[in-house]
Amino acid sequence: MTPHNLPQHWQWIRLGDIAEIIGGTTPSTTNPEYWDGECPWITPAEINNDSKIIYQTKRQITQKAVKDKSLKILPIGTILLSSRAPIGKVAIVGSEMYCNQGFKNLVCDEKKIYNLYLFYFLKGKTTFLNSLGRGTTFKEISKSIVEQIEIPLPPLEIQREIVEILESKLEKITSAKAILESSLKECETYRLSLLNDAFNGNLTPHSKDWQWVRLGECLEKMTTAKLDKDTFSYIDIESIDNKTQTITTPKTLPTSKAPSRAKREVKEGDTLFSMVRPYLKNIAFVDLEFSHCVASTGFYVCRPKSNLLPKYLFFLMISPLVVNGLNQFMRGDNSPSIRSHDLENFSIPLPPLEIQREIVEILESKLEKIASAKSLLESSLKECETYRLSLLESAFKGELV
Repeated sequence: MTPHNLPQHWQWIRLGDIAEIIGGTTPSTTNPEYWDGECPWITPAEINNDSKIIYQTKRQITQKAVKDKSLKILPIGTILLSSRAPIGKVAIVGSEMYCNQGFKNLVCDEKKIYNLYLFYFLKGKTTFLNSLGRGTTFKEISKSIVEQIEIPLPPLEIQREIVEILESKLEKITSAKAILESSLKECETYRLSLLNDAFNGNLTPHSKDWQWVRLGECLEKMTTAKLDKDTFSYIDIESIDNKTQTITTPKTLPTSKAPSRAKREVKEGDTLFSMVRPYLKNIAFVDLEFSHCVASTGFYVCRPKSNLLPKYLFFLMISPLVVNGLNQFMRGDNSPSIRSHDLENFSIPLPPLEIQREIVEILESKLEKIASAKSLLESSLKECETYRLSLLESAFKGELV
């Protein structure tokens, strides 16, 4: 962090000069004498972006663990700062506790720094803190690195004034974000209910011509791609945006280094359905732009026969009816997956083609409006976060007082 000019009576000061840095450790998990005691013990996993004051922990250790491992207690008011996996989570100790080795916590000298001032300063420095991380397996910030961090420090009364202004403004930002996030959830709920209605026959006039059929009866057999050029475009799980359910950026790979899973031929109008963790909804429709690609065998390439419209099939495959229905067939621990025959034997509602066209037309119109609304809401959320960070930056340059 590059020091900048400060207002009168402010100074740059090292964290090691205004706070004691305290870490922790994990007592042996195989020793029952160390666990289920009366001493709260926290890990970084218990802190999230909304955390402020922590009063309770998920696990407790015994006094024997504290004594044997020479653990230091974290007094009330201590700033919790995660130092690895990930770096930069921040909260305040609300009741005395201990911690694991994933922290470099700061016990503030109350005569020099207001702990809430330091809390908000660190909340705006996640990127900076991560840039200080060292290590190959995973990055970590050491005690000495934390001690050397310089912060802009005004007199205590100004620190308290800044915190008061920040909390007032941040509360409004938090409220605005909560409203936006609630609206996003409502959009998603409506989207899912719309898809449910579509395949329950509730979007179109009732017809007796609907029938339940095996999905496999409506699909062409998957075909193997021919890799006859020097390079090819490869679609794997990372090429799918599972929020918008679209193909984003296929990888361009040399044919000589083609992965063993690069086998599925892809054509315009296909729907790619990931058989690995189907609940993640890595599903996408293949437009003309991506019809030259090769897909991973982790996908079932759904190519409709003449009795099934391509877009009807796509909307069906992203619907709760299919996704939730196929989830029940997942097997395996590391990468729970479904098998091809699970998908092929799954029963789907099949209306006449004219009703499929009507359903597709209605869904495309309504889903486009939902997507536009979600895009606006997500943009507003980003603006809230941008404003939050700029507010924090202004606060510690002395621009709020």
